[in-house]
Amino acid sequence: MHRSGTSALARVLGLMGCASGGEDDFPPPDEANPRGYWERKDVWSLDEDLLAALGASWDAPVGVDLGRLPESAAADFEARAARIVAALDRRRPWVVKDPRLCLLFPFWRRVAPTPVVLLVHRSPLSVARSLAARDGFPLVLGIALWECYARAALASSLGQPRLLVRYEDLIDRPRTTAARLLETLAAHGVSGLSEPPAGALEAFLDPRLERHGREPAVERALLTAEQQALAEAFADGSALAWASVPPLSLGAADLLARHGERNRRDAELARTSEELHAHLAESTENARSELAAREEAHRQAAEWATTLESEVQALREQAETTAGTWAIEHEARVIVERNALEALNAEREARLRVEETVRDLTELARSLQEKIAQDTAAFQDEHQERLHLEARLRDLAGG
Repeated sequence: MHRSGTSALARVLGLMGCASGGEDDFPPPDEANPRGYWERKDVWSLDEDLLAALGASWDAPVGVDLGRLPESAAADFEARAARIVAALDRRRPWVVKDPRLCLLFPFWRRVAPTPVVLLVHRSPLSVARSLAARDGFPLVLGIALWECYARAALASSLGQPRLLVRYEDLIDRPRTTAARLLETLAAHGVSGLSEPPAGALEAFLDPRLERHGREPAVERALLTAEQQALAEAFADGSALAWASVPPLSLGAADLLARHGERNRRDAELARTSEELHAHLAESTENARSELAAREEAHRQAAEWATTLESEVQALREQAETTAGTWAIEHEARVIVERNALEALNAEREARLRVEETVRDLTELARSLQEKIAQDTAAFQDEHQERLHLEARLRDLAGG
């Protein structure tokens, strides 16, 4: 079960010579596990994906049924698991630790058919208190999870070579517990291991890291009769002798089912919230883009307005200059037109005067012509008269 010492046992096995992977294969230590998880990320990821494909999760494990997995999906998961096992097989013996194996061990047996199973037992109340501190779970929910994982681990490992290690023994008697573990593993055919180096085990299994101590009286008050019987069977080791494992108690099953339903509702709300947040983020980004576009348009408009204002000012100045030129031209045109009109009038008056003079001269000429004609006629009459007189005189003189 989670928070029951699986990380501590995995590290002890590593100190004894079990391979498990390199530093990059494990998540880093944190407040919950300051000495590290010693849990391969690829195994964790596969088990998480497998539980999700079965509609479950580590804290909502009720109803995990590998038979419901479609063949194609099962084949893909088995291929992933086979690659992990093949990488581990390059160095034996190796250890894989993940509490989810309690639920999914039948799946892993398909790719690792001859394992030795190590079960870790810790006080159910200590497990529940650790879950309450890390995940905020009520104690009864943590105990129900412990019961579910414990029964699943026993049931799925029936018929396999298996050992039981008590977390309290690891903390209280690390060297003795490691020696007994080494002896038992050797009896099961696991070779290549040795006792941890002097001081390494004690330095790692620091009793001060047991932050949720043992409270037998409180535990008895919280556990149901079925859970108490299961805890006692683990405590004395008799659980490994069970030929069959009783099913999950009805109270724990109901509690975990309701927790799983709440998880599903929360997950749906989380998805809806994520979608809303994504939509909000998209809308915000669109609004920012639109705002940026508008600001750019305003900036361009301002530039255009400044340019236009300059152009208008230039046109205004040009217009004023042109207007002044037009005024001068207009005044000159008016003067020219006035002068032309005056010249025309003067010309008309001169022409009229000339015409009048011509008329006067014509009249004078006509009068003179009449006078000349009269004078000519009078001269002719006088000449005729003179000729007549001369003729008479000649007549008189001749006579």
